[in-house]
Amino acid sequence: MDGVELGFAPGHIPFTDLCYFAGDAPLLARVREFAPTGFRLLEGTIGTGDKFVTRRDGLPALELDCVDMEGCAVAHVCQVNRIPALVLRIISDTADGRAAEEFAANLPRFADRTFQLIRWLLPTV
Repeated sequence: MDGVELGFAPGHIPFTDLCYFAGDAPLLARVREFAPTGFRLLEGTIGTGDKFVTRRDGLPALELDCVDMEGCAVAHVCQVNRIPALVLRIISDTADGRAAEEFAANLPRFADRTFQLIRWLLPTV
């Protein structure tokens, strides 16, 4: 989360002492057992912001593996309500100035890959 312009420390959610949400350990362990076809799963830290990132310059100097616009809100609501959660993302582009082209080219594959994992995971939770 980037509230720096409002006077908050980089990565901290405004008006809280929160910065990171860990994924639910049992869900994460289960996803680690998944054997994808035609793609690979990576585990890392996701940063959340309020804009679509198309370039890496201008991002806060945080140790992130990718960025999104929704993950923090979902994780925060789940933590407050004590609901097990794990944020899964498909990387649509490399944020190197070609995001629009990469996103459009990759979009047809995203639905199938996401469906593979969700179809496999749902019966086990």
